[in-house]
Order: sequence, then structure tokens, then C-alpha cells
Amino acid sequence: DGLMLNAPTPDDYRRLIPIANRHGITVYAWLWTLNLEHDRKQIMAEHPEWLSVNRDGYSLVDSMAYVPHYTFLCPALPEVREYLKERVRSFAEVEGLEGIAIDFNRFVDVLLPTTRWPRFGIEQDREYPQWDYGYHPAMIEKFKTLHGYDPRKQEDPAQDTLWRQFRCDQVTEVANELAEVVRSCGKVMG
Repeated sequence: DGLMLNAPTPDDYRRLIPIANRHGITVYAWLWTLNLEHDRKQIMAEHPEWLSVNRDGYSLVDSMAYVPHYTFLCPALPEVREYLKERVRSFAEVEGLEGIAIDFNRFVDVLLPTTRWPRFGIEQDREYPQWDYGYHPAMIEKFKTLHGYDPRKQEDPAQDTLWRQFRCDQVTEVANELAEVVRSCGKVMG
């Protein structure tokens, strides 16, 4: 009685909803957020400075994390948050859409399950810098302003619980801001 669809544009939902509703099916949008999806190439070309940076200082524009479709944005950037809110709003305003579920509202996997290690020829017995994302200069500056130090100066930044929580909080703030947009359009958020 319900369908969660991952479609590239709001117009795709506008075409589908009347058909689904005729059959008693409600429609929900399933949108990737911090990991780019349908608009990946465009955003990477127009705003490469929005992409996440790992502890080694490499952006996802310049290096790959596991697979090419891991193109995560930095949640600390106000421009990224505005872009995501406007994108989500464009879907939430679709008449007849029941709600929106967000996905990939996180950072790149810092540790993969052991069953995935052979596929990538890796062993992750701890958090390694090349897979530890959330080190965008804007993220570092925001943290330094709040807490007075640069987490990269720690012996092992991955063990800094204040830094770890700060990065998680940035992702949570994005989810909460997107939920406000969805609810302001009278839709449910997942």
C-alpha cells in the first residue's frame, strides 16, 4: 500500500503519484543527502570545495574512498546545508507526496565490515587516516572556535571523543534542519 521511490527529480514523483494513488498506493521519496547521487557530477564540477576531506587532508574530489559513488559533502558548510534544504524542499512541495526518508546522511565508512576487506584489499584493525573523513577546513575551524584546539594536533584524533561527537553533531544538525523543511511542507520525515 506504499512505495518508497528514489527518483532523480520532483517531476518524476509528480508523474508517478496520480498513477500510484489510483491503485491505493501512497508514495514517499527516498533521498540521499550528504552523499551525492543523481546530481553528483554537476555538484562536483560546480562546487568541489563542498566535498568531505579525510584526516590525510585529501578531498573526495581528489581521492576515492572505496567506490566512486562515495562523494560525501561536508555537513559543517552553511552552503551545503542550504543546498540540501532547497533540494529537499523541492521534493517536499510535491503535491500528494506523503513524506521523505533520507539516506547517506553520514560520513564515509571509517571501518568496513571484515567481510568487505578482501574486496578492497584492506585490513582495518583501527581507524586509518585515509578513511577517516570529516576534516574539511570549515569543520576544523568550527571546532576550533568552539573548543579552542585543532583536533589534528592530537596524537590520535580518532580517539578524541570531543572531536568525534562534534562531527556526529554536525550530521545530526543537518538531519534536524532537513526534518524542519519536510515538516513545514506538511510531510512526514524518516
